[in-house]
Amino acid sequence: MPDFRETSGQDAEVTGSVAVVDTDDMAVSDRFGWWRDMVAQEVMPVSMRSPYAGCFRGTERLIGPSADLATFDFSPLSAQRSPAHIRRADSEDDFLILVRDSGIRLEQERGVACLGPGGMAVFSTSRPLNCELSDFAPDAAVVRRTAG
Repeated sequence: MPDFRETSGQDAEVTGSVAVVDTDDMAVSDRFGWWRDMVAQEVMPVSMRSPYAGCFRGTERLIGPSADLATFDFSPLSAQRSPAHIRRADSEDDFLILVRDSGIRLEQERGVACLGPGGMAVFSTSRPLNCELSDFAPDAAVVRRTAG
């Protein structure tokens, strides 16, 4: 399992503390499963699949002391949050997602958002969600948890 490492002052785009964890320090065969478990713990439980599961790469950066702001870079994947996931664990959070350099398709309730670079959307952990995250790119998404 990778360890978080402190990178304060090393990121030109961020002032303050930044904790970074990535999959590069683990066996390739363990990366996708670890990423799925990390997302379940840090964001919300989802079912996840990726055509790149066998060579998956991902990085999470937690920004600031409260860690309510994070960036995620990762190989393309699909994620689904079902009513069963919600019944098992719902933090009742809302997330604002800002797309940096990739394509993201979010479907929640009757709404569908197809986002490119600069696109933003809000989603809730309390509603089923389908998500397609594609086109691996640095800083693929920035997620901020808002009051839920």
